[in-house]
Amino acid sequence: MNIAVDYDETWTADPETFAKIVTLFQQQGHSVAIVTLRDQTTRSCVEIRGSLMKHLPRMHGEVPIIFSNGHWKTEATKAAEFPVDVWIDDSPQLIGPPFTLRDMRAYWEEHDFDPRKGFGGYGKGKKEEA
Repeated sequence: MNIAVDYDETWTADPETFAKIVTLFQQQGHSVAIVTLRDQTTRSCVEIRGSLMKHLPRMHGEVPIIFSNGHWKTEATKAAEFPVDVWIDDSPQLIGPPFTLRDMRAYWEEHDFDPRKGFGGYGKGKKEEA
């Protein structure tokens, strides 16, 4: 599973706790990245990397930093080839464009999901094309 953690007002609100959470995810084999709305500047890189190095044990692997440079975070993670399964963010409205019911129905059709059957009716992947 790929997990994105926001930096400002999420990680920075309680870095010790988020370090424990990130470490636990990594120990369980999940990938974690810091995804920030910030521009990628030397100052931001040094600040964020410094906080990660201070709070995270090195033995559990690297935590990449993905800068969205003021754009949708979903676009930045896609460009970084880090498809996110779980977002941890104090401002979810900045993750990506609003998801409409029409978008949800298209997703369900693409993944052969029947909402009337609940998650027990979830298909085995994308529909096969004829």
